[in-house]
Amino acid sequence: RTQARRSLYDLLLGIRKDFADQAGIPPELVFSDRTLQAMAAEKPGNEGDMLALPGVTPAKYQKYGKVFLRAIQRNKDRRSGL
Repeated sequence: RTQARRSLYDLLLGIRKDFADQAGIPPELVFSDRTLQAMAAEKPGNEGDMLALPGVTPAKYQKYGKVFLRAIQRNKDRRSGL
């Protein structure tokens, strides 16, 4: 389980880096490490779940959240064999 969480966290770090590189901003301005750790632990399944996480504001959800949600869902599906 810890390995799976680390794998998801690494995936989320990569997505964050892509957003930051495209925007020319530090990665922490996309989402903090703490927020990505919460995503990897909680595996939110919808907008409400995402907004309940520390550091996910409505503006950040609109800008980045859907991409992170899709990645989390794809990760879940792959792990469950779907």
